[in-house]
Amino acid sequence: MSPRIQRLRAELASDLQTFRAKVEELAGLPDLSHADRAILAEAAVALHHAYGAIESALSRVARVIDDGIPEGPEWHQALLHVMSLSVDGIRPAVPSAQTCHSLQR
Repeated sequence: MSPRIQRLRAELASDLQTFRAKVEELAGLPDLSHADRAILAEAAVALHHAYGAIESALSRVARVIDDGIPEGPEWHQALLHVMSLSVDGIRPAVPSAQTCHSLQR
């Protein structure tokens, strides 16, 4: 396996660990129906970091496998869309089209 792919795998494992930690943090918060502003702020930060970990992972794959990430003011949405496409002989869709649709809501 090439060093680029080995490094990518290690970085993706780190991104996944960060994502899981933030999701666990969200799961550990009290019932948000009775939450005060501090709890809502904590949830917002954890959710932001969880999404950031996924975006980081997608960016890493795009840089290493696709030779770059989309550019322009809408690059975040373009990255999500491009990564949800399967590229024959190169890589599968990451994430699935269904997950992509859910993240865009």
